[in-house]
Amino acid sequence: MGMVPASLTHLAHPDNLLLLCTSCHLTYDSPAPSWIMLPVDDVLDLYIRHEQQDYEARRSAGERGEVLRRTLPRIDRSRAIYNPYILIAGFASITPLLPSQWPRAWGGEPTTAILKGVRGAFVPCPTNIVTTEGGHDVRLGVPSPTLNRCTQLVNLWNRPDPPITGTPAQEPPLKRRELGPRPGQGRGRGRGSGSGYRGGTGSFKGSTTKEPAGISSGSGVSGKELRYERSIGPEYFAFGPQMTSNELIRRVTQGEH
Repeated sequence: MGMVPASLTHLAHPDNLLLLCTSCHLTYDSPAPSWIMLPVDDVLDLYIRHEQQDYEARRSAGERGEVLRRTLPRIDRSRAIYNPYILIAGFASITPLLPSQWPRAWGGEPTTAILKGVRGAFVPCPTNIVTTEGGHDVRLGVPSPTLNRCTQLVNLWNRPDPPITGTPAQEPPLKRRELGPRPGQGRGRGRGSGSGYRGGTGSFKGSTTKEPAGISSGSGVSGKELRYERSIGPEYFAFGPQMTSNELIRRVTQGEH
């Protein structure tokens, strides 16, 4: 789903560890957690706005026949702060998670804290106030404003991927470059014949087209017009089954007329 960065290969990645005492660890990393941790409401609002904009961008891309992957908001992990929420009255009476010490920074990926936190956020828990053994008052449950933000964000994440309804733009086909006269063409005498042959004893000046500079024709000549100054007759350019290119080269180099 693209919910976590690609660099975070698994939730137990060293960059995503949460250092806790034994009691807090067992009660947090549990199918029925006694407490959860969520980013503050400002961070949740940032996630909601980003998901709305990102979904619209993916929907527009689908109308053009393109596919965009979900992106995540860019958040400075060192500055994102979190609040703990106690869900069990028995844990609240002994918890070291005192309200006076929060919110605080964590340094891990906020998305993983949200995904972990919503598993316990929707468990029914009356927002009663419990007094700890040290005389501190701790409120149970998740406040309604925070819970509403979690609900909105999860509903946005649960939407189906935008459909691909358009057709991708087709690239124009490559044009065939004319390299010279085709067999059987341009064999007339005189100027304008298209073969470069001037009369019966003139010199052949090469193809009527030139290659762009920097593009090799395979013969070591680049960007210049080929010139054949040897006087030869038009029959040498009548390519066909009667004369192969190798035979032509042999006859020209050996001076056979």
